[in-house]
Amino acid sequence: MIAALARPKRDAGRRAEGRMILLGAGTEERRLAARGEMRHLAEILDWNRLTETLRRRRLLATLGPRIVESVGLPTGDRFADAVGQAVEVGRRHAAFLHLVTQRLLAALAEEGIRAAPLKGPQLGEALYGDLGRRQSRDVDLLVAGSRGYGPMARLLLGSVSSRLVATAPCPVLIVPRPGKD
Repeated sequence: MIAALARPKRDAGRRAEGRMILLGAGTEERRLAARGEMRHLAEILDWNRLTETLRRRRLLATLGPRIVESVGLPTGDRFADAVGQAVEVGRRHAAFLHLVTQRLLAALAEEGIRAAPLKGPQLGEALYGDLGRRQSRDVDLLVAGSRGYGPMARLLLGSVSSRLVATAPCPVLIVPRPGKD
């Protein structure tokens, strides 16, 4: 009997959590229009579960600030603090990726190869005005050069590009050295 009474409350909390995520993902205009509903949901949802759900889906740094702002959570609130920490971790990671990207772009430019970053920290900054708000942890394509050594040199020296193709968790494009086939 007690378990049966607890289930509707738990289900209502999960529905509230899901609705809060959907509202948090909406445009600023929609969030403003739904501010009253979001404040009501804030009273009935399980904030720890919401935090873990957003963290698990890698959305805490993206949707968390929107929810904090819409609901009006004070600094010092556990959810607001978790969001702040997620954004700060994102900023540090984005700064590292930005540095790597700039070094890669410079190396490509030295070789006369034009390139432009299309995602990662630059996209997060363009979309949200903050490097830490868009989590970038994936690699869509790894581009590696090949020296074009023959089979004997590869046997003796090994091949970085062959190892990359065999072990990389993403597609790998091997670019031959200019003048080599």
